[in-house]
Amino acid sequence: MPDGLTWKESIQIEIEKIKKMNRAEKWSYFKTYYLVKTLIALIALVLIIWFAYDMKQASREVLISGCVVNVEMAEEGYTFLTDGYQNYLGIEEKEGITQISPDNYLDFLGEQQMDNYSYEMALMAQIAAGDFDYMILDEAAYEHFLDAEIYADVNNVLSAAQLDLCKDRLVEAEGVLTALDISGTAFAKKYQVSPEKVYLVFIDIDLNVERCRDFVDLVLYGSIEE
Repeated sequence: MPDGLTWKESIQIEIEKIKKMNRAEKWSYFKTYYLVKTLIALIALVLIIWFAYDMKQASREVLISGCVVNVEMAEEGYTFLTDGYQNYLGIEEKEGITQISPDNYLDFLGEQQMDNYSYEMALMAQIAAGDFDYMILDEAAYEHFLDAEIYADVNNVLSAAQLDLCKDRLVEAEGVLTALDISGTAFAKKYQVSPEKVYLVFIDIDLNVERCRDFVDLVLYGSIEE
């Protein structure tokens, strides 16, 4: 800015100078003095918008998070457990998110035991970190993880009314109610591809009991479109 001139006066002088130029001169002048500055400003603006969006996404509450192991489910089933859960609660996506980790398979009888062990350790690390509130498992996976003592006592999760309603689905292990058998439910009949026997368990780490109760109501009694 020339000495003795205000910003407003400098801008006015610049505008007047550009007005006197033809189109080619304006473009040449712009490239020489403003192109790099404009690109930097645009990049900075994009980064600011992206950062603000990322912060907003990260600040959303995780309503419930789950993991599916050794169970093949139709794509619509995952949508039912995520978007369907949010609709069930009446919570918009901008306010909270529902997460699920699909396609986790443990080959208990496979030959690549070392690879399977590594994969299982990675899954256990996620569980220990509190990444999951629940797991949907086949019978083999359910029994396999019993020794890890990660399952919450269903008595401490469900309400008395829920326990009474689904008493025929409660699964006990060593005197503790550790799972719900969701085989044969409307949900399983509609979305579960394999296997026949499927269990729902809750992970005993930082568990939001109210969210889990709502999730059980959705899975057992939620509206399933035919």
